[in-house]
Amino acid sequence: MNAPMHFMPPADFRARVSDALQDTKLRGSMRGAMDFLQDKRRAQFPDGDELEQLRDLGEAVRQHALANLPQLLVQFEAKLQAAGTHVHWAANADEANAIIMAGRPLSQVAMPITPRRVGSERIRRRSTMAASLR
Repeated sequence: MNAPMHFMPPADFRARVSDALQDTKLRGSMRGAMDFLQDKRRAQFPDGDELEQLRDLGEAVRQHALANLPQLLVQFEAKLQAAGTHVHWAANADEANAIIMAGRPLSQVAMPITPRRVGSERIRRRSTMAASLR
């Protein structure tokens, strides 16, 4: 299992950002990585208009999924149940922790599938699970 995440106080973060921006080797590495990725994108999508159309299509799919998320989750639940999977619903990280930790050895708990809605709740849930392994 991954180690729990550690967060830096905002003041430390700002100082580290300032230091990183002054680091010419780091900036060169980032520029090289970005150039590499942009070159690969240009090779894959030489037509800029086609790439923009694909981006627009991807955004339309995303917006449709967000607008219909409750119904899509219910459909997903039905398909999982038809395949023999037990589905639990939780409104927040605390409820999810209670469901995950209640009555089952951690070795029998599958990683939960969660919508990527609130990252901090996911982090708290993972931290709770990691703490129970200690």
